[in-house]
Amino acid sequence: MEFKTYVFLILSIILPSYAIEFLSLGQTPFGPDKAKDFWYYEVASYCSPSNIQIWNVSTVAQVFPNVQEISVFTNSTGENQAYAAYDSDNDLIVFAVRGSENLENWFENLDVFKTTYDKCDGCEVHHGFYNAYLDLKDQILPSILNLHSKHSTAKIAVIGHSLGAAIATFAFVDLQQQINKVDYFYTYGSPRVGNLYFTNFMNSNFGNVFKARLTHYKVYYIEDSSTFTLCTAGEEDPNCANQFNIIDLKLSDHKNYMGLSEHDYKVKCQ
Repeated sequence: MEFKTYVFLILSIILPSYAIEFLSLGQTPFGPDKAKDFWYYEVASYCSPSNIQIWNVSTVAQVFPNVQEISVFTNSTGENQAYAAYDSDNDLIVFAVRGSENLENWFENLDVFKTTYDKCDGCEVHHGFYNAYLDLKDQILPSILNLHSKHSTAKIAVIGHSLGAAIATFAFVDLQQQINKVDYFYTYGSPRVGNLYFTNFMNSNFGNVFKARLTHYKVYYIEDSSTFTLCTAGEEDPNCANQFNIIDLKLSDHKNYMGLSEHDYKVKCQ
């Protein structure tokens, strides 16, 4: 068994100490086309910083050719990565966070001790995920706020995959509290970020935002991504992940979405 598969299986075992993540439909129906579009933006975050900066991101650049004003963020050790940009064709500000990419990222995943999250009473969150966000926060927020000030009518999408989904969750909260303007919050393969108090905080606030946690094969989308199930928020829905045994998990379930392989994109834009 390859190392990353082994680590991911361990994560699946230990993370149930945290509360289930959320799916909040609000007034907006789930849009499969949006989910696919946002996955394209997300896989671009796996490209090298230099290629993201000039939008040389393989197939993604063909689908969304006019992405501009790009800022790429890396943390102090260079192990975490994200970008913010403006897509002029869609009048959309995109913030996308890369998932686990190397050994250091997986050790962040395994740092499962809880730490206090002071935005809500009783909230505790995953120590490794929160520290990863704090190491990027001072780059992320000013950049997105600057894009928002220049493109005040643009919608804002916050996107993340795997470890990046956890980082995106914390960024989403801060952005909502500062500008109350995030329009879409899509995560792919998000781990459990915080305890039950944190989940209740997420589900009871920000009701004006479409929030969705997607997982390919075992939760929302079946293996070929042809159909999906909307699962009950805030609990282990027996129609979703809870019907499967941990030993059935495959790494490809975690990495590939919407019929589009993250690997196929990122190897072409390093």
